[in-house]
Amino acid sequence: MSSSDLLARGQTAVDALTGRLLRYVRRRGASREDAEDVIQEAYLRLLRYGAEHEIESEERLLATAAKNLALDSIRRRRARDRNAIEYAVIAATAQNWPTPDEEIYSQQRLDSLEDALALLPERCREIF
Repeated sequence: MSSSDLLARGQTAVDALTGRLLRYVRRRGASREDAEDVIQEAYLRLLRYGAEHEIESEERLLATAAKNLALDSIRRRRARDRNAIEYAVIAATAQNWPTPDEEIYSQQRLDSLEDALALLPERCREIF
């Protein structure tokens, strides 16, 4: 068997494994883009780990890394979504708050009203 045939068979095996891992990660709720990122990171981790340790089953280690990375990705996305919702609520609430200029104007009007009430006779102030 020539080296090009061997490379082609190896690439076919990697493509098949990558396809299975992508389907596995996508079933866990990851988007296509997130799944591809997870698989790429899993391969990188496999290479780094393999450089320093002996690996019994590369496929098993890769699947475990992909599963853990997928769970981390899903947790991060949920946290981002929660934060986005909280921010939207805060932003919507902040739109209903008066601006500093409006607060000053309201305080000035209130002060003017209190001054005007102070000029009224006591009986009128009590009624008002």
